[in-house]
Amino acid sequence: MKRKIQNYLQCVILTILTAGIASSQKPRNVIMYIGDGYGLAAKTATRMALGQGQSSKRFSTDSGFQALAIDKLKFVGLVTTHSKNSWITDSAPGATVYAAGQKGKVHNEAVAFDLDLNQPVETILESAKKNGYAVGLVTTTRITHATPADFAAHIWNRDIEDIIAAQYLSSSQQEYANIFGSSYDSLKHWILPQPKIGVELDVLFGGGSRHFLPKNGSSKNAIIVDENGNPVTKTIGGIDTLKMAGRRSDNIDLIEIAKNRGYIYVNSRNAMNNIDITQFKPNNNAKLIGLFNADHVNYEQDRQLSATWEPSLPEMTELAIKVLRNKSPKGFFLMVEGGRIDHLEHANAGGIGFSSDTTKLALEYDHESFSTDQIYTKSGASVKRNIGIYGSDYLIKEVLAFDYSIEKGRELLKDPTSSTLIFSSSDHECGGTAIVGLHDEADLQKNGLKIRTYAKTPSQDTLYGVNNPRQLD
Repeated sequence: MKRKIQNYLQCVILTILTAGIASSQKPRNVIMYIGDGYGLAAKTATRMALGQGQSSKRFSTDSGFQALAIDKLKFVGLVTTHSKNSWITDSAPGATVYAAGQKGKVHNEAVAFDLDLNQPVETILESAKKNGYAVGLVTTTRITHATPADFAAHIWNRDIEDIIAAQYLSSSQQEYANIFGSSYDSLKHWILPQPKIGVELDVLFGGGSRHFLPKNGSSKNAIIVDENGNPVTKTIGGIDTLKMAGRRSDNIDLIEIAKNRGYIYVNSRNAMNNIDITQFKPNNNAKLIGLFNADHVNYEQDRQLSATWEPSLPEMTELAIKVLRNKSPKGFFLMVEGGRIDHLEHANAGGIGFSSDTTKLALEYDHESFSTDQIYTKSGASVKRNIGIYGSDYLIKEVLAFDYSIEKGRELLKDPTSSTLIFSSSDHECGGTAIVGLHDEADLQKNGLKIRTYAKTPSQDTLYGVNNPRQLD
């Protein structure tokens, strides 16, 4: 069944995007949503959160928010996404399956790259671009992270993110070599993968500027600026101009190279939301890159509280759709990833779990969350940051941001001037999220455990020690 579903999906998308269309026909669009690590329990928990809506509960009863946008899509199915060499996949082979269909079954860590044959596999995005469609990637992780990379890069190990960034900005071997300049002689084994030849990305939105900026701190592109080019300062804490650190070991400024290749660069919500989208046309070389954090963008919960200069995933999705519609009369292919759902499930943040103290393991309930910047200063007053915010709220907010992004795509379904296919899935499930029973905020069991409806299992750190070195994502 898994193979049939993957093959069917590949055939449907390729049929839509490779079919020759006359100029009088409607543009055809495909939006592929991937909730990284987004399994059934996280969906169920979010539905429960939206449906609570009683007096004293913390979620609205607004009838428009009692169902998820993903629930309104027409068809539903289940797939397994194990990799070629393991029943437990990581994101690289998991997303490659969607990016490249049946041919996408690859080993763990491999990004659209067949290790057995030592060659890349062409992706849906690359095929779409070669057939005249605009293409884009949007994520809440580093843009060079495994899932987005699977659609527009090819490498045998997902962790080589400096090279993934260079592949994104290259559509010819000469462009690729020019990035490295005099150091290219020592990197002759880096050949631009054949499927990427001739493929330019029209929109790139996410985090991960550290793989585009030099680590020597010399780049002016590291300073976060608004639409007028003025530096952005923290609104909470009232401290310095915001700046993103670079980590490229070769000290190459890929952002400057991107600008020279037609990319318009933004790194703040203000700059992104005020950009003039009319400058993106089918007959010009204008493209758009937005990098909003050196690492992954902030969790949606934290973004709302203390990182409001970053755009939300729905905002990035909405603008990406507008730009891509301008870039090609044939239509577009867009991949949107809710990438940090995965991180929260791995962390098992919140819910019921075991916490370790110096003497014993003790059961704890889904408590209010705390962080190193719990106290911040706003307008001269100290404010406690996380009052009323529970650990599981982080997961719910992350799921909702992803779901609101799906709604942005669904708005295209009402547009009579184009035809749009929307597909949403996950590259894998992770973290052991579980639904454990009735909400007991009132402590009806009189045992001191205010168990919420959705809760989580023991964390890796608890089971294997706080210095557990690896958390797959």
